[in-house]
Amino acid sequence: MLTRYCVAGAAALSGVSLGFFVLPDRLQADSAASRCPASTQVRLVRSLVAAFNTGNAAAVDRLVAPEPAFRWFSASGPDHRLGKRAEDRSTLRAYIRQRHRHRDHLTLMGFGSIDEQGHLDLSLVLKRRADDYRPPNPIRAKQDSVCPSGHAWLVVWSM
Repeated sequence: MLTRYCVAGAAALSGVSLGFFVLPDRLQADSAASRCPASTQVRLVRSLVAAFNTGNAAAVDRLVAPEPAFRWFSASGPDHRLGKRAEDRSTLRAYIRQRHRHRDHLTLMGFGSIDEQGHLDLSLVLKRRADDYRPPNPIRAKQDSVCPSGHAWLVVWSM
């Protein structure tokens, strides 16, 4: 069972705005049907955090959607991935390896709440630390995923 977390306090602490995003045209038409169920989103997020923490770039690569479904993988701090960098999937493996060299580590503290229809809020609460980066913790993050044709992939990751 998924524990419900309140993210408002963490959002106020972090001051991070998560904004909105648009799914690619081929997924947008049926975005409700292609969005992964809450339990799958939880599994994907936990798997990504574990792979990130061990520097397993190949595992992160498998969890993140291929083009054209991929939207972005953004991160603030050193080696930041913002704007066009975040949208360039071809650099994701190198980014994961680089951050692992700096002992970048994520701790998943919570997910957004689940609404009455069983949909998971896209927000996350993380702790993040690295040799070269000590952001004010906790930080607010977000994710989104799609599950077309039996595959489960993260299409958005922002931290």
